[in-house]
Amino acid sequence: MVSKLSAFWKARKAPAYTRMSTQDHDERPRTNRSSFEESLHRFDQRRFTPWPNFSVEDGFKPQTDDTISTAGLFYPTRSPTQSNPGFFRKCKLMCTKFPVRDMSYLVGVSFTIGSAVFVVNGFFLLLPLIAPSTNFSTETPYATPASSVIGTLIFLVGSWVAVLEALNLDRGEPIVTEGIPLESSTESIFKKGDEESIQIKIRDHSTDSSSSQASETSIKKPTPQFQSSNTLSSNIQSNIPVSPAPQPAMLGSPTFIYFPSTYQLTNTYLRSIIFHASVIQLIGAIIFAFATITSIPNVVDLTNTTLLHYLNLLPATLGGVLFLVAALLQILNSHTLLSQPWTFWRKWDWWVGLWNAIGSLGFLLAGLLPWVANGAAWGTLQGTLADFWGSWAFLIGSLVQWWGVMGGYS
Repeated sequence: MVSKLSAFWKARKAPAYTRMSTQDHDERPRTNRSSFEESLHRFDQRRFTPWPNFSVEDGFKPQTDDTISTAGLFYPTRSPTQSNPGFFRKCKLMCTKFPVRDMSYLVGVSFTIGSAVFVVNGFFLLLPLIAPSTNFSTETPYATPASSVIGTLIFLVGSWVAVLEALNLDRGEPIVTEGIPLESSTESIFKKGDEESIQIKIRDHSTDSSSSQASETSIKKPTPQFQSSNTLSSNIQSNIPVSPAPQPAMLGSPTFIYFPSTYQLTNTYLRSIIFHASVIQLIGAIIFAFATITSIPNVVDLTNTTLLHYLNLLPATLGGVLFLVAALLQILNSHTLLSQPWTFWRKWDWWVGLWNAIGSLGFLLAGLLPWVANGAAWGTLQGTLADFWGSWAFLIGSLVQWWGVMGGYS
């Protein structure tokens, strides 16, 4: 009896198994599977939008011109040759490209800002003389000397940058054109008094019998060879690639220098008109700074005629004279670089020198006329007017230089 009860209890606890029908494991179940796009449309066509039609390689494509990047704004690549994009294109580049490594660009921008500050200073000096009602309490003791000091400091910085521009004007790195490195230094091509060029020999691989060996050979760097001017012109006419105009060295590049060596100074820079002009302009800015310092209230007693003449008006006059000499050298340099001497007015750096010369003349008369008038009212008025229109001339010249530099970019 006990054995029957235990067997019944075990049968009750055991799991119930269902016998499944035998299947042929060699045959796979036949199902109708739709594509992923059809499934999306079957679920809800409105809820899911179609995937964009692009490949993985599209994500690694370089940025187009429409994409604005920091490198494109502040570190644009300078063109190997002067592209001359046009007047309005250059104006647009002035607002969209900021090549902070280019010394020519920094010179134009710094002198533009400094000239604008001097224009404001000219208003502060001139308005109390022609319209006393416009004078305010803080104009003479604070606004006028502050604007003068700020403008002078910016002019000092711009003059030093102009020296760096002259030092690195032709020290650009070699330019690669169609895989052929070309020298871009004036120490090797187009030196004054030398008829020198670079002869580039291009091997015609199509006539080579062993084309496989020719493809493995490397192109050697061309070496300067003396040629006559007729040979150089024939090379240009026959479309043989020659070195473009020398490029300036950019700030931070291996070829950029702050101070020249003795050999470089005696053999290269002392023969450069631009270097002489920049150094003279820097000296003029330093001397002009003395006049700015002495014009600050309570620094020098300007009621003393002797102190006024020799500590204020004399440095202002000498600074204007040196500015004028530097501007005339700029005009001379732009004129001699032209092959056609009567088309100098087409060159933008000639206009820069002209407007700088006019501005320098205004700064010169600003210190000279009050000295000649010996305190007369007409001398003070005419000197202030000369300072005003001289500041405007410097501003125009600086804007033209800024505009012209942008022709090297695209």
